[in-house]
This record gives sequence, structure tokens and C-alpha cells, in this order.
Amino acid sequence: MYTTLLFDWGNTLMIDFPDEKGPMYTWTRVKTVAQASKVLRALSRNYRCCIATNAKDSSKEDIIKALKIGRINKYIAAIYCYKEIRHEKSTAAYFEAIIGKGNKKEYLMIGDDLQSDIQGAKQFGIDAVLFDPLNKYPGYEGEKIQKLSTLIYILYPH
Repeated sequence: MYTTLLFDWGNTLMIDFPDEKGPMYTWTRVKTVAQASKVLRALSRNYRCCIATNAKDSSKEDIIKALKIGRINKYIAAIYCYKEIRHEKSTAAYFEAIIGKGNKKEYLMIGDDLQSDIQGAKQFGIDAVLFDPLNKYPGYEGEKIQKLSTLIYILYPH
């Protein structure tokens, strides 16, 4: 049973505008992905919601500032970022830094990048859900959602 949800940051919880540079909180546009606030509010009642990101421009403090702009900071229990971990999310070392000796089956990774978010987590033994709103990975046979709100139905089955 999952206790901790690891969300990718860019294009999973907050929109990554490719033309913007530097830490997200300094961008002219800072927006959450559709339904991110609603989903995090619902899930954070029963799960520890965390961010697991490869973002190289932002420190943990920078990420918190961007989350505050998006008004979703209150739902995030921890932030695991490249600047602190110093490993890519696609590597076992990244997830080892987060979980340590914890139970891998208590974690679920949610992200939009098949290689770093999904395959990286699965290779480490963590379940993963691909967030693919634009259907960039039509042949993917694992757990896949096109709306964040679908997570509520997956994690709170009726």
C-alpha cells in the first residue's frame, strides 16, 4: 500500500514553458497543470505528496517559491531535487537517496517523462504512473493517465 507519492514537477504539477529560463519562480508565467491543486488537496489527506525533480536551474528553496506562486506548496511534504541529490532521476542513486532503506512498495512515482520518471522508478522497484495528457506515448502498456484527477480514482477506488 502506498504511503508516499512522488510527483515530477515540470509538466506534471506545474507547466514547464520552454521559452522561459532560470528558476521557475522568476518566470513571467508560473502556472500549475490543470487540476493539480484539486488533486493534491485530495491526495494529501491520506498520502505524503512529494516532488521528485531533475530540474537543474532550481534549488529546493527556488521550487518552494514557485509552488507558493502556484498555491500548491501547502500540499507538498518534501522536495527531492537534482541540486541536492546530485544524481539524475533516471538512476538508482536518485531513488536510493530518497528512499534509503525504506520500503519501495510504499512509493508511487507520477511523471510525464517515460525514461526518467517511469523507467527510472520501475528499474529501482517503485511503481509508476505515466501522466501523458498529449498521448506522446500511445504504445505504452503500463499504468497511464491523461488527467491528473484520474489519480484520485486509482488511489481511492470505489
